[in-house]
Amino acid sequence: MTAPAPPLPRHGPAPSAIGRRRWLLGACGAGATLAGCGAYQGAKQLAKAALYPSVEVLKIDVHADAIINPDDRGGALPVTVRIYQLGAREEIERAGYADLVGQDRTVLGATLLQRYEFVAYPGESAAHAFPIKPEVRFIALLAVMRKPPAPAYLLLDAMSFGTRGITLAFDRDRMVLAAGPKPLERPRR
Repeated sequence: MTAPAPPLPRHGPAPSAIGRRRWLLGACGAGATLAGCGAYQGAKQLAKAALYPSVEVLKIDVHADAIINPDDRGGALPVTVRIYQLGAREEIERAGYADLVGQDRTVLGATLLQRYEFVAYPGESAAHAFPIKPEVRFIALLAVMRKPPAPAYLLLDAMSFGTRGITLAFDRDRMVLAAGPKPLERPRR
């Protein structure tokens, strides 16, 4: 009877260990790839936030004199204020006051992302807050009065006022931006 042959010396890991190493290397590679994508997305979002800071709420403080929007006898009437959140400014710059008062949604078309309104009452002060959509680039404020005010509306860069908000003042037949960023220049018609 012959003795069994001695086992051959192994050079390298067992086949099952090779499979585990390949799996581990593949998992590490996939993890690194996903981490890289996540880092890229995070860096992209950070850069976007730095260039276009997100303002989530528009705060408006309102102060109205005792006589605003006077009727034919000089009595005070309330003023409706419309807030337009716009993706672009071209449509509102082409629109006239009567067009905005009568058919604002049609005139502004796809540039209108959101519309809010509130009423300013004679002799009162109030505070309002309105959510802002992330894609908004411009805010327009329109005072609906008996006689068209000059200017017809105020146009603001949506990123310019930050968390401070704005203050609107009403005196007789005009709306004034009393505090906040300077309104944008509009082209002459």
